[in-house]
Amino acid sequence: MDDSDADGMATWEEYLAGTNPTNALSRFKADIIEKNGIAYIHWVPDLTNALPARTYAIHGVTNLAEGFTSGPVTNLPAGTPVPLKSLMPNRFLKVRVDLEQH
Repeated sequence: MDDSDADGMATWEEYLAGTNPTNALSRFKADIIEKNGIAYIHWVPDLTNALPARTYAIHGVTNLAEGFTSGPVTNLPAGTPVPLKSLMPNRFLKVRVDLEQH
């Protein structure tokens, strides 16, 4: 596995996520943000106009021992805000990024 910046992500994974494979500080990050009193899950980098286009999935579980299975929200285009309330009762979340399939 080629990981030129030694950040734990292979170069191909960094390409997929839209991060710089030669900069260990460039990373895909999911956060919870608040807008107008509503909590949303948000991630950076936002690859809204990237080519090839990406789609995202948010997976959630109430217990990490269960492991992550299919996501409650899938095939999200880039830049799509997802209200945290729609992902409940899940307490543990992860965001997956994929290249859009044509």
